Amino acid sequence: MAADPQTTDFTRDTLGRFVCNDVNEAIASTLGGVSPFHYIIIGGGLFGGSLASFLFGLDRSSEADNDPFPRYHSRILVLEAGPFVFSEHSQNLAIGLFPPDPSSIAELRKGLPPGQQPRAQKEVWGIPWHSDQKFVGQAYNVGGKGLFWGGWAPRFLVSEMPMGSGLWPKRVVDELKAPDKDTGFNAWQDAAHQLGVDDPNDFVKGELHEVLRELYFNAITSKKISNMVPLADLPEYMQIEKIPGPATTAEMKEKMKLDAPYAVQSSTRSGFFPFNKFSSVPLMIAASRQASGASQKSDSTVLNDSRKQIMIVPQCRMIRLQTLPVSDGGVLLRVVRIETNKGVIDVAHNAAVFFAVDAIEGARLALDSLPGIPGGQHVGKNLMAHVRTNARFVVSREHKVNGVALFDKLKIQQIEMSGVQLRGRIKHPDNTQGHFHLQVVASGRPSDDDSDAEIFRKVPDIDQFQWFREATKDNQIGIAIRGIGEMVSGNSASQVTLDPEPDEFGIRRAFVHIDDSFTQQNPQNSQAQKDRAILNAMRQATSEVFDVFAVTNKSFNVDAIGTTYHESGTLRMGEDASNSVVDPDLLFHGVTNTYVADTSVLPTCGSANPVQPGIALIRRLARHLAKPSVDVISAAGMFLFKDTPTPFWRMVGAPNDKAQFGVGAIEMRSACGPFGVLWCMIPTPPNFELSLDWLSTDPTDNSGVFVRFPDPDRPPPGKHKVFTEPGAIASEYGFEIQIDAQRRGDNPLKAGGGVAEIVDPKFRGTGAMYNEPSQKLNERLNFPVFQWHTFIIRAQGSKITVTARVNGGTVQPMTEFTFNPNVYAPGDLRGSPDRGKPGKDTEEVGAKRYIGLQSHFQTNLVLYRNIFIKPI
Repeated sequence: MAADPQTTDFTRDTLGRFVCNDVNEAIASTLGGVSPFHYIIIGGGLFGGSLASFLFGLDRSSEADNDPFPRYHSRILVLEAGPFVFSEHSQNLAIGLFPPDPSSIAELRKGLPPGQQPRAQKEVWGIPWHSDQKFVGQAYNVGGKGLFWGGWAPRFLVSEMPMGSGLWPKRVVDELKAPDKDTGFNAWQDAAHQLGVDDPNDFVKGELHEVLRELYFNAITSKKISNMVPLADLPEYMQIEKIPGPATTAEMKEKMKLDAPYAVQSSTRSGFFPFNKFSSVPLMIAASRQASGASQKSDSTVLNDSRKQIMIVPQCRMIRLQTLPVSDGGVLLRVVRIETNKGVIDVAHNAAVFFAVDAIEGARLALDSLPGIPGGQHVGKNLMAHVRTNARFVVSREHKVNGVALFDKLKIQQIEMSGVQLRGRIKHPDNTQGHFHLQVVASGRPSDDDSDAEIFRKVPDIDQFQWFREATKDNQIGIAIRGIGEMVSGNSASQVTLDPEPDEFGIRRAFVHIDDSFTQQNPQNSQAQKDRAILNAMRQATSEVFDVFAVTNKSFNVDAIGTTYHESGTLRMGEDASNSVVDPDLLFHGVTNTYVADTSVLPTCGSANPVQPGIALIRRLARHLAKPSVDVISAAGMFLFKDTPTPFWRMVGAPNDKAQFGVGAIEMRSACGPFGVLWCMIPTPPNFELSLDWLSTDPTDNSGVFVRFPDPDRPPPGKHKVFTEPGAIASEYGFEIQIDAQRRGDNPLKAGGGVAEIVDPKFRGTGAMYNEPSQKLNERLNFPVFQWHTFIIRAQGSKITVTARVNGGTVQPMTEFTFNPNVYAPGDLRGSPDRGKPGKDTEEVGAKRYIGLQSHFQTNLVLYRNIFIKPI
């Protein structure tokens, strides 16, 4: 790949080159296990790009003064099938590109020579699947379909997340509804804030909006529109307390629940540019450039890419995933490689893989790559989209209802725009509920009956803006009513299967069956009958909106099912594999390292555009991954590493050292710089027993096991800054059980410099508490290379004991040590009262304590396995 931006006949691809990487650069950055990718995201669309940004932002990092290298924990790889095209939402760019009309592969192939693939429609849109319906298809570009969506981002109602078998897991609903008791994190509010729908609606305001909102509010409260959800049941999107004046009255709060939840920000704090319409591309650009800048802090330019925390690879199509069994019975699988059109990408042993390619392609990839997994019988089932209607009408500014002029309160000549959301709900004969909502948009008509003329567009020209201000089109107001209704889950006539025909990469296409019989008078099954009931309820509510305006000329259009690209549900989540594909944490049943990070996981689709539910779920997922989901180790104990480690091991301290998770072992190598610490972010119990196996490959190997040290990426107790060499926190505030047959190292130091005490080198040998002469040490044990040995470390109170098993032999005592800070001379770093404290379950600085593995000078290769901890 060219090192510099490429120049075409018209442009210089500066953004693409500065933001993205070639797949060869990504693979090369991991060679030798220097720096594997911890998170590999398949799909760089709205959800995949957002997940990458969230993981990047949540990954705790910090920099000390004069830090010689960047502090990072995890690396993120985003694989996107399309090119980098737009830098943000297309409507922010005033470029006027829109999705194409629904079509099919067969239609697009007409007139082409046999075997020739149809070119992308509208520059980036393709249809990779066969179907019995026409579809808009897939946007192949960084940012995906999220660069073209309309921007409505409603929150699910509680009733849109029914719990039970095959429905929403209670744990997920509870976490979405209520703030986390420890952190205060609320996924719904967090998603609303990210999208821009939680602040007062600065995007839609003005006299017309206030008049129409009042009109709809009165119609709902007087029950002139059927099946409306009680206003008390609607979420408060806006932070109404921020609005000055009388807006904080109870009635005003109820009225503002009708405001359209547009994912647009048009004003912000002083000195900031507004975000405009939400998309994931600016998030990825910011993360990529920040990561690129941080990678330059290394003195070695060769290692720049290996230190880059996020890499975005466009034009990289997925072919399939390769798996291997990871348990004796082959019950569990682990994804080990990703086949793409650009080559094979290896998946590190502790890496996580994410599907973020949409409901149809995600189902295709799972059917092709993960056959036979628990829950696999449900892959591709539960396909849902939305039932949609459209209606438009025009009224004049002088329009009257029952002799009263609707718009007599309008004082300004300019007719602006209004957007409200009317949410509906019905009960089916079996007592289940169905949902719909009406998106009602109104504006002056600068072009014929186009109610969207003044919304969702960039106007860079003051003269064109003046045209909008003056355009009243005979004082007429265009009003559009779009109905969006919930398709019922579990319709066996709607599913994704594999088609016999391969695509241009030799992989089987998906075939999409989706039931649209709800458009008929007598639908073919009970689920479609419910969809028909939703359609009829939307039509009735729409008709009653016409009545509110006393408009008698009513006409409705029912949109084709493939026009909305709101597909969801094909990899639905649930408590167990009997009725779901992924678990409540969005991890595939039976696969240890692969998650789903898009709306494929929705058990029901509600009536809402799935963007806010999707963002809420992936922000929840990112937070689960960014910190250990296990914060308290059970009485039975747990493996911190076995065949499939937790993803919470992080390397600090040595920028060039390597910690590679191989099959069944952690491989530690050193580049002979500052020593590094691979630490487990799961805090240890106050008192614990830690057992682990280790193997050295050379008599000169130097490593060790650190216990009871505080978080290396936070300032240590009593300090205000993190350590420049963060691995040192493990030695200064914890204890090391040494692995070094040659007994090397320095004598302990004073805080202000100089030697604190001359210590016998035997206390720096294998099995010893490093540099602690006041220990009972058994020097008789010999630990040959290329053999597995075991340490059993017990930490109870201030006492630490180590027993050892040589090459599977009997357990023998190694050392016994009791920490007493008072025995050290003043200034001796070993005598800190904050050193080696038992852990506590609080957020107090240094309260939680951890274990880690050392990489150090002259180390060829030291391996660790079977790392198990239990409280005592």
